Amino acid sequence: MMFVLPLGIILLAGGMLYLLYQDEYLDRMGNRESDKLAAHRVERQFREMVSELPAEGSRQELREGIIAIAPQVEEEGYHLMVLDRQRVPVFSNCTELDEHLLGEETTPALFVGESSVYIFRSSNIVKYMFTYSGDDYHAIAILSRDLGGIEEDLNNITYIYRIRLILAGVLVFLLADFLLAYQLSRKLQNHLLALQEAAKEVKKGNLDISLPRHKELEEEVAQVYEAFEEMCGRLARSRAERLQYEESRRNMLAGISHDLRTPLTVISGYVQALLDGVASTKEQERRYLEKIHHRTDSMVQLVERLFLCSRLEMGEYPFSFVQTDFSHWLARAAEKLQKELGEEGEVRLSLPEGECPLLMDGTELYRVLQNLMGNARKYGGRPLVFSLVLERQGDKLRLTARDNGKGVAEENLERIFKVLFREEEARTDSAVKGSGLGLSIVRWIVEAHGGKAWAENRGGLAIVMDFPVKTRKESEKLD
Repeated sequence: MMFVLPLGIILLAGGMLYLLYQDEYLDRMGNRESDKLAAHRVERQFREMVSELPAEGSRQELREGIIAIAPQVEEEGYHLMVLDRQRVPVFSNCTELDEHLLGEETTPALFVGESSVYIFRSSNIVKYMFTYSGDDYHAIAILSRDLGGIEEDLNNITYIYRIRLILAGVLVFLLADFLLAYQLSRKLQNHLLALQEAAKEVKKGNLDISLPRHKELEEEVAQVYEAFEEMCGRLARSRAERLQYEESRRNMLAGISHDLRTPLTVISGYVQALLDGVASTKEQERRYLEKIHHRTDSMVQLVERLFLCSRLEMGEYPFSFVQTDFSHWLARAAEKLQKELGEEGEVRLSLPEGECPLLMDGTELYRVLQNLMGNARKYGGRPLVFSLVLERQGDKLRLTARDNGKGVAEENLERIFKVLFREEEARTDSAVKGSGLGLSIVRWIVEAHGGKAWAENRGGLAIVMDFPVKTRKESEKLD
């Protein structure tokens, strides 16, 4: 639709110039409708002249009658010639060009029939036959044109109209360009207004933005709209993450306060008892000091794990990645875990055949296994069965760590990875309380290896971890 109006203007201007050219061309060629009417007026004058002549008269009287009508014919631009039957001129004011054209174009037809009108490119001829004093005469009127001059005029006309056409084309182009620029500016203004209104909504805090779409929306503008909406979506997600982060921080502070207040209260009680001399014997005093040491040690471990969580969450922890056969490493790690578990349970291991190369930090992945087994010891069955299953799946390795406990509620499968979350109500058979940091640390370490971790219920809680198989060179290219 944008190009219809300029194209219409171009066609209209071209059509007008063509009509003007044709009009001037016909004017120079003398073949207008008015020329035809003039020829018929000359024929009518011939008839009137003949009707006014007497039936009998001399040749001189005929000449005088013709001389009388000649000026009227000349007013129409015609020259006159009257011939007798033997083609001897009675009267003639024709030029040499007239006589040449008469002989060249119409001689065979001039003396056939009573009257006729001929319209030619180079001349218009009116012929009328009449009888006077018993003899036949032929009256011929001719309007001749010098074609040499006409050709030059037509060339001039063509040149002039070419210049006019070029100028008109330039003007039409400028006009069309102006109209297109105006239409584009109007459309752009509408798009900018839409973006401005959307920006005002964003300023108000409304990030659920959907800009108007229509069929004629240009691809570039559509891309701008999509980029703006994507920006709003990212801002909305960032805001949601920030709110979630703030909520997580508040919960963490509340959890830390709770976890620190209990041991501090116990420590304060034992210290006060020592100060008050409640411990009357050395053995009693030693027991109090051991309790204080145990509570202090648990607080130190909690602070250390919180510090580790903070560094992992901010991506500031210094990992040391080494290309390792994960299968062989996992076999040795399982032996260590079994020694730590002792008679409390069994560590079961399932490995695929062949090597499983993985770019990994062995120290931190062993921390992952310790946290998972520690979680299983708190909430697993008795005796504990802690199983580790490694599988190859395309371009990744999947490690599944599962206990033989009761699992967790389905709605808590994702929440257990949150900092300081503990599902104590669902696992009341365990008297051991955890810090709620272990699984958060597991997920952060796995993600630092480029993998992901999630929880499932499989006859117990199963933590599934996927690790991408890549070499050090591939890792450097990705970085």
